[in-house]
Amino acid sequence: MAYWDRTKFDQNQRVLVYDLGGGTLDVTILDIDKEGFMVAATNGNAHLGGEDFERNVVSYFVSRLKKKINVDISQNDGALQKLRREVERVKRVLSKITLATVEVENLLNGQDFSETLTRAKFEDLNYDLFKETLLSIDRVLEDKGLSSGDIDKLILVGGSTRIPKIRQMVQDYVRLEAVSATAVNPDEAVAIGAAVQAGILAGHLDIVDADVLPFTLGLGIKDDQMSVLLERNTPIPASKTKGFTTVKDNQEVVEFPVYEGERPFASDNNFLGSFELGGILPAPKGVPDIQVTFSVNSDGILVVRAKDVATGNVNAITIKNDHGGMSPGEIKRKIREAKDFAREDERVREAFAAKDDLERVLITAEIEQWFAGQDTLQETHAYQEQLGKLEKILHPLVKELYSGEGEQSDGNRTRTEL
Repeated sequence: MAYWDRTKFDQNQRVLVYDLGGGTLDVTILDIDKEGFMVAATNGNAHLGGEDFERNVVSYFVSRLKKKINVDISQNDGALQKLRREVERVKRVLSKITLATVEVENLLNGQDFSETLTRAKFEDLNYDLFKETLLSIDRVLEDKGLSSGDIDKLILVGGSTRIPKIRQMVQDYVRLEAVSATAVNPDEAVAIGAAVQAGILAGHLDIVDADVLPFTLGLGIKDDQMSVLLERNTPIPASKTKGFTTVKDNQEVVEFPVYEGERPFASDNNFLGSFELGGILPAPKGVPDIQVTFSVNSDGILVVRAKDVATGNVNAITIKNDHGGMSPGEIKRKIREAKDFAREDERVREAFAAKDDLERVLITAEIEQWFAGQDTLQETHAYQEQLGKLEKILHPLVKELYSGEGEQSDGNRTRTEL
């Protein structure tokens, strides 16, 4: 927002924002034009920031003290706090000069502490963490199907981006020079952005600020599958409707457990809430047509609505934008977990697809066996029931040939078994 507020745009730009603060890292891709901006994708690490760099330096000096004068302050909270405050100061100094002195009066038992720290040593102590921040750039680009060459501008935000080595590594990685601090001051960017956001909310600024879903949203269905309605990184507000049906003959009540997450098993995702729809007319399984709509507004509030087409019965649930009470750190952990298990999850999805294919074949064999066993003419409804079973198989196969979809269809709507 701060960059948008201070820059004039004659054409669309795709901007990567690398925000490294004291305790968290957020990497965001924005699509920006003169009308406003849209969050295209976001990733990060809720447990990585300047405090981690300071912690490494503190550990280094604790080890130095133990070797040099045989003093161990690792269990002394007071001494550690003094050292940590001084290390934080020196970290800032090393962003401007290449050598600084760490000095703590009366560190322990009246003993003063004084050691020099070079920028090179600071960088060496934290090099692995610096490299780890680049993984979030990889992930956010991958989420959007982009490469670094698709990025027009790089913005560095957050106090920790004043560290020269981090600036250099990120710029080299993205192959772009960061936007000048005269356009965006890393320490002021959040405050300026907050002011712009306040102007939008108050109606004083006519700016389009579009966000995206941090998680995929869907329903838990048979075999603990996650049936997706809105995918992660979908711009909000957003809405999508999908057809569902019953899994048992004469089923009159259907439950709709709502989840968010990227895993193929619903139980591996974050449970948000559940509701039921009753009054469904008795019918063979697969016949009822239940249309479910997921709607997310600009505030991230989700409304899930289910309607039985035959009776007109409707029920719904409203879920607030708190991700089931998950903290920001847990959200980031869930996203990383989905990445870590991506290959295994794809194997599970393929197994589910193969199972569905086998189930279609079994139903076909069942119908053939029934038909062969009828020596006399049956009632109309008996044939219609078997025909309904066969249509459940044929329609999705035909639809898959022409549109790539493989769910149940009545020719107009697509339905998934709950």
